[in-house]
Amino acid sequence: MKKIFSLFSFITLIAFFLFSSKAYTQTFIDPAKISDLTFKTFLPKWEQYIDSISSGNSTLVKENASQSDDITIMGAFGGYEKGWKQVGARYDWAAAQMKGSQPKKTKIQYIEIVVSADLAFTVAIGSTIQGATNSEKDPTLRVTEIFRKENGSWKLLHRHADPLIEKKAPSSLNK
Repeated sequence: MKKIFSLFSFITLIAFFLFSSKAYTQTFIDPAKISDLTFKTFLPKWEQYIDSISSGNSTLVKENASQSDDITIMGAFGGYEKGWKQVGARYDWAAAQMKGSQPKKTKIQYIEIVVSADLAFTVAIGSTIQGATNSEKDPTLRVTEIFRKENGSWKLLHRHADPLIEKKAPSSLNK
């Protein structure tokens, strides 16, 4: 019953996001304005964990991800995984693709942040800044993350990241 209530809460959050007037603006959300203090404290740390994996180390992301059967990822390198065994291995694989590269800092611009008692989600635009050159070399990503509070701590439950591309009509509609 609790799982159904959590799912209902999440669907309510999505409906709020889709139908609220600010969902259609081009402004970004200031994370400092988050009212839930536990999530407000967690989010800057999570951003550091993303910097860590972007520089070749998956440890902090894995420590702060749900290690449950319902964790999912649709990563920027394509494909998807479900369940901790597959997702944990995916984070190791993704970090290995970055090993040996310059230290990176991720620049995140939040389009939306919604927090309830035990679920939260962020919708953001993320770009990676190369350490030594201070340039945006990697593709800009659109990122959706869902977090769940487990034993009093926020944990990543789902991440979807893919390249941000220019908005355009499908070619089939232009014919």
